[in-house]
Amino acid sequence: AGVVTGAALAAAVGSYEEWQGAAAAANAHEISAIATRAAAEAEEILSSAERVKAVLPVCVVVGATATSLSLLTPRLFAVLDLAPPFTEQKTRPPVVAAAAPRGLPVREAPSLALPANAAAPEIFGRSARAARDKLVRTKTLLNLVCPAISILAASVSVVAQQDACRRCDKAQALGRRRFATREDVGRTWKSVVELVESEAAADTSLWFGFARSILPAPVAAGVVAQGGAAPLLASQVASAVAAAQAAYSLTVAEYQLARATESVAAKSRTAAVADAYSKQARKANARVPYFNAVAALACGACARDAAGGSSEEACENPDDDAVRGIIRDPQGKWASGPIKNALAAMDRTPNPSDKGVYQDVEHRAPDRGELHVYWMGDGGATTDTETGQKLSTLAHGKTKRLATFLGHVFRVADDQGATLATFRVLPHRPTYRVTEDAIANHADAEVCVDADASCPQRAARGECLTSPGWTIMKCSKSCNACHLRDPEVRCPRHGMNVRQTPGARPGDIGALFSGLSTKWPEFNVTIHSRPGGDPEHPENDVADGPWVATLGGFVSEAEGAAILGTVSDQFERSTDQGKINRFGEKEKVVSKSRTSENAWCTGKCYTNPATRAVARRIQDVTGVPTENYEKFQVLRYTEGQQYRTHHDMNERDNAAPAGPRLYTFFLYLSDVEEGGETEFPLIKRPSGATVKVTPRRGTALIWPSVRDRDPTAQDPRTRHAALPVIEGVKFAANAWIHMFDYEQPNVWGCTGAFD
Repeated sequence: AGVVTGAALAAAVGSYEEWQGAAAAANAHEISAIATRAAAEAEEILSSAERVKAVLPVCVVVGATATSLSLLTPRLFAVLDLAPPFTEQKTRPPVVAAAAPRGLPVREAPSLALPANAAAPEIFGRSARAARDKLVRTKTLLNLVCPAISILAASVSVVAQQDACRRCDKAQALGRRRFATREDVGRTWKSVVELVESEAAADTSLWFGFARSILPAPVAAGVVAQGGAAPLLASQVASAVAAAQAAYSLTVAEYQLARATESVAAKSRTAAVADAYSKQARKANARVPYFNAVAALACGACARDAAGGSSEEACENPDDDAVRGIIRDPQGKWASGPIKNALAAMDRTPNPSDKGVYQDVEHRAPDRGELHVYWMGDGGATTDTETGQKLSTLAHGKTKRLATFLGHVFRVADDQGATLATFRVLPHRPTYRVTEDAIANHADAEVCVDADASCPQRAARGECLTSPGWTIMKCSKSCNACHLRDPEVRCPRHGMNVRQTPGARPGDIGALFSGLSTKWPEFNVTIHSRPGGDPEHPENDVADGPWVATLGGFVSEAEGAAILGTVSDQFERSTDQGKINRFGEKEKVVSKSRTSENAWCTGKCYTNPATRAVARRIQDVTGVPTENYEKFQVLRYTEGQQYRTHHDMNERDNAAPAGPRLYTFFLYLSDVEEGGETEFPLIKRPSGATVKVTPRRGTALIWPSVRDRDPTAQDPRTRHAALPVIEGVKFAANAWIHMFDYEQPNVWGCTGAFD
């Protein structure tokens, strides 16, 4: 009774926590929406400030041009103010007759002067005076207009600067009251009347600023004129002062706009972070109903078995189940073995002995009208010409549950009997959805194709069930799985039979490493780097950086020899992953930065007891189940071979079903005479040396690829390199540990490789 009561209480607590989580997630989503809206409004206001500020450079150019013209005026008029000819009568000097030769009479030279009673040519005199008067008027006008234009430009610039600054202040302040405390809002609250008065005061201040901006230039000109300077100099001073005002206004506006831009960018970043965390909250809370249902199942199982007198045995929860997230099925409702995700469970048919399953077929193609489902056979020699046996008709939006068996094949046709799609009943795929994409994939010869001549025989042998990843990608036509070529359909984590809880939450990495020495004293743990370093023990020369640790004697010599013995004839040049095609396949790229050889620990290596023992030991240390591990990558470095600086984690993998790589557990399987160290070039010890770990047979080196506070974010400090081997041969093995289950996504071809 106590066990049943406890299980019921756990289920009740789960329901309450589900409600609490949903409410908190909804609140977070609403707050993030408010933050996003505030950021968008601030961006809009900032854009209007930019538009207002655009006037200022024009004002500066106008003021500078007017000042330049004012300065050029004297030179311009010096060039134009030339005395025209015949403006007045001038007395010519007398012409002196040259001395005549002796004996000849002297003759006077003819006079060129005008007669005494002759009038001067007045037409030339009047024209010159008129031209000079016009130049004087123009000169005076320019001396007045240039400073006036400069003063007007300065006044406009002051108004624009004040308006732009006011908009910048508004953009910076926007959102403060929305996220302020009640006390702060009370102190800054304004009534509608106060808001109107404040806006009116701002407008008044704007025009007062316009009026005040007119004064500096005339005042400066007046001061210069009072000192006895020429009017021309006073005009030039007025123009220059006004131009300086415009330039100052532009500078102030640019500064305020830069501050506002930074503030608005911070709002946008805050909104993005809030949105990201709200999405994470919704994702985390999405698991609560799942575990709540598990609690309810456990409660019912305990109640049932307690009535039969076997409650202790029924409610026992082995460690493996807890670590691997296995959900028990005491009622025998589900087929297909252990269940880790209720959404991927296939209900079994009423008679357990026939091993039948239920397959749901959903009509999600609204433009296709009614669809008809035909049974095509047990997955053997079906052909495109077979019609099959009609089972049901589906209207759009409806679901039909079929009692069938794994491996059986069905056809979906329209009213004319034309085949739109086919599908095979596959394990942990309880629902087939007839969508436009599924229909298009079936008709696409590039998608729905057999890439290997053995595909029909493989399908007949049942390999579509046992090796779905390879056969879906290479034999989609024979396996009737063309819709699954699309990784969006084949690979969503929530639709796979995998543990849905992450391998690390914020703070888990620090907790793991900080407890290594006390929890695992038999491995002689050495901390090479940790946050904050180890100032209390400077002799250890521990770096201040991300966690890096070694565990001595982690792999026995016999275990290392057994692992190497299973792959000794399989080593080949190491490759990196390249581009991903539309089907989710990653190309292999031979890299010049990586010259080692490797062999993947599959087949007899994977099933070897030594491999299983080491993997289980890693699980015990990290608390992350072995299903989250990639198969060991066994490495061989001969003399001169290396792997230049790189990182093991790519943030794009957060979208992958297995998630990113959390840890690298690097196993040294041999000693090396010289070279071959693992170096972390960005992690420096207090002595100034980088962190380097020398290969020692049986030692394990572990470091995180992600940050402790956010296990979805790469920690770039853990970039590392395998230094060249100088003498000897280095054997090692990588155990890459992912956030989520890696085995099942790998089986379904969702990791880029198809084992």
